[in-house]
Amino acid sequence: MLIDLMITPIGDWAARALCRIDNDVDPALFDTDPLRSKKSMAIRDAAAKAICARCPVRDACLDYALSYNEPDSVYGGLNPADRRMDRS
Repeated sequence: MLIDLMITPIGDWAARALCRIDNDVDPALFDTDPLRSKKSMAIRDAAAKAICARCPVRDACLDYALSYNEPDSVYGGLNPADRRMDRS
């Protein structure tokens, strides 16, 4: 049985994203996990959003997340709940 996986293309912008090029940034900050406490997620979201705020490709990252309806993680300074509100 073959499984057809859709691979979402990430643009050239990703190679310039602070979350990928800054060795001091923990990529786990950007992950969302509904099993974590709200306080823990709020702290992680704030840290991730602070990194996004100074990222040179923030707009492209957010455009990517909105275009592909990314269900998880912080992209372009918005978490999934923020992105849902941004679309309404």
